[in-house]
Amino acid sequence: MSEETLLRLIIERRTIYDFKPDPVPKPVLERALETAVWAPNHGLTEPWRFHVPGERTRAALAQIYARLRADKRCEPGTDAWRQAHEKALQRFLAVPGMVLVGQKLDEDPLRREEDAAAVSCAIQNFQLAMWAQGVGVQWSTGPVIRAAETFELLGIDPSEQKLVALLYFGYPACIGRSRRTDWREKTRWLD
Repeated sequence: MSEETLLRLIIERRTIYDFKPDPVPKPVLERALETAVWAPNHGLTEPWRFHVPGERTRAALAQIYARLRADKRCEPGTDAWRQAHEKALQRFLAVPGMVLVGQKLDEDPLRREEDAAAVSCAIQNFQLAMWAQGVGVQWSTGPVIRAAETFELLGIDPSEQKLVALLYFGYPACIGRSRRTDWREKTRWLD
């Protein structure tokens, strides 16, 4: 890959919210995961953990997600709650693929900070690798990655691992526009 191609890939990558229903082939996902682990990490701690839900886990995650979304918007047990639950359930299940990203928790607070940065770099590598293969990603957080039921479902001890992201992915149905403040407005040159 040329320097120009790499720089273009970074600048043109977008967060994708609308996906085509087409599944992403497993080798595409595997290539992105392979790329993710080459992120910089202080002391080679390799703190990232990737959880790829299969059909059963994904269906259970969808129920957790939908319940949390509906609870936030409506009074449980009402028609409005049931409608919000169904809408959230269908939205979650419509996403072609997903990966949950965790961070192994170190006892040392400084190491935890360094590891959090490393996991973020791994997520960026993942996003760029997917984008290079024509696949879009949305980095999501929110109640579903903090819910005790999610940790139980994934078999994760929350004292040993923190969930950092739920990465939705698929072929883009729509690529949004984005802008950034010119780098010169955010940069100070010091003596």
